[in-house]
Amino acid sequence: MPGFQELIRRFERSISVLGRSPSTFKNYSMHIAAIALHYGKIPTELDQEQVHEYLFMLQQRSITPSQT
Repeated sequence: MPGFQELIRRFERSISVLGRSPSTFKNYSMHIAAIALHYGKIPTELDQEQVHEYLFMLQQRSITPSQT
């Protein structure tokens, strides 16, 4: 996906500067990749509504039948 490698490189640098662990970067990166694959574009190209819709979808998936 165009621009994804650059996005991840910049993100890794930011996570490192903030003092976060490599496992934090790995976990966050997996979620960035998942939303990118879902929409077919890098997350910086998404609008706020798309991000909220994606997060809502994840939230709905995690609700068990007893929670509804």
